[in-house]
Amino acid sequence: MRKPRGGSVAALAVSLLAACSNNPYPEADAERKILYSSFAEPPKTLDPAVGYTTSDHAITGNIYDTLLEYHYLKRPYNLIPGLAVAVPEAEPRPGGRVAYRFRLREGILYEEDLCFGWVGGAHDA
Repeated sequence: MRKPRGGSVAALAVSLLAACSNNPYPEADAERKILYSSFAEPPKTLDPAVGYTTSDHAITGNIYDTLLEYHYLKRPYNLIPGLAVAVPEAEPRPGGRVAYRFRLREGILYEEDLCFGWVGGAHDA
């Protein structure tokens, strides 16, 4: 029996390594624009009202949209519309209170919730 030559052993090793890809992501995603990322620690909460850490915001900032956002290139910071059509003006209310009425962009879906005054699609600020 003959010993295999060094070239054929190297070719076999290369073909075996090529067959054993170390890519953990699906082949279908190879041509798509998908960003995979990892985090040093899991978020403590996905509730944007109580999440305050950088790792929480790294996830919730990509999931939740806000009514208003900051224009980060202007100083001092200016508010700009996010989900809202425009930045609302303050509406005076009895007792020295003020209210803000937000108009949502077309096509925005939301969950009705009594804590915001939504009752069967009607809203009374």
